[in-house]
Amino acid sequence: MGESFSSKSPIIIEEVRKRVEKEKEKFEEAIRSQPGNLNIRLDYRKFLAKYGLLEEYYEQSLFVADLFIEEGKYEAAKVELERLLRVFPREEKVRRKLIELYSILGDEEQEFKHSQKLATLLILNDKGNEALKLLEELQKKFPDSLDIRFAIARVYRDEGFQNRALDEYMAIAEVAQAKGDIDTAIKARNEIKYLKPDDIENLRLLASLYEEKGDFSQAIAEYRSML
Repeated sequence: MGESFSSKSPIIIEEVRKRVEKEKEKFEEAIRSQPGNLNIRLDYRKFLAKYGLLEEYYEQSLFVADLFIEEGKYEAAKVELERLLRVFPREEKVRRKLIELYSILGDEEQEFKHSQKLATLLILNDKGNEALKLLEELQKKFPDSLDIRFAIARVYRDEGFQNRALDEYMAIAEVAQAKGDIDTAIKARNEIKYLKPDDIENLRLLASLYEEKGDFSQAIAEYRSML
């Protein structure tokens, strides 16, 4: 009786591994000979994706994106980086490159979006100071954005700077109310309430905002909490 497939499979797997390694060496030699050849790198990236070699795939994709940017092929670089981000959504480096690229393209909406996501990622990675620096730079570019101010306040809060957080939330509430953005003002006042629950003046202002919104039951609840 012949050998079963299961007994042969380790041999087959080893043969495939050797073939993959051989092909990989060929690609790497070609890249060393022609480091700026985009077609070789694109073919290598497809090869890496096919065999699930994700670490090398990541590095090659970044390099391909850089080559596209150097050649002024910004749309191609954008497609490359957005694809890479779907595979590696928590990679800070990819987000930073996308932010730089959207800045070059003048797409402020996407630059803003990815900057916010990078700040969130930095906070999750316990890099509050880096997140704060990023947000403060972003605020200079988008000074009217209350979303950025909320993000800055959250970093202050999470990093233990309660007074700074309170100052930001108070400023947000005042600006939002002046603009007629009652929901945002309520959100900011509730953040202040969380940090400083005994602040009677804030509770009064929060209750009045609920009144202005027409949410009288919540307004009454806030007034009662002052007693």
